[in-house]
Amino acid sequence: GGTENVAGLVGFAEACKRGRKNKLKGLIRMRNYFIDEVLERVSGSKLNGPRDEDGMKRLCNNINITFPVNGEMLGGYLNADGVCTSKGSACSNNGHSVSPILKAIGRTEEDAANSIRFTISRFTEQKDLDIAIEVVVKSVEKVG
Repeated sequence: GGTENVAGLVGFAEACKRGRKNKLKGLIRMRNYFIDEVLERVSGSKLNGPRDEDGMKRLCNNINITFPVNGEMLGGYLNADGVCTSKGSACSNNGHSVSPILKAIGRTEEDAANSIRFTISRFTEQKDLDIAIEVVVKSVEKVG
């Protein structure tokens, strides 16, 4: 029994809303940092999907990049060095067929086969991204 703390509940709801919005902004910032660094440091790499500054055109945690090297080998090196990735689009089952989503956005079969998907989470930290970027650069050099 008793009276509910309506003001406290309203304040808690607002704090949750603001916290979520700030977390999303942080994920978008980290995602864009990773994209910028990889595209700058790996010549010939291409972002799949729109470059999205405000978080409205792509998932805040999704990064999909086509690399100028064999995607199967690159994925193997990345995974062996602790960078967990997937091939194809988020809508694929990670099978060996070329992602119809990547083909639909204009990627050739070769580009689609050489595409790697990275995913970040609310637990991802800047140092994790920096390590992953270094592993990506070194792995592309190994495969290249």
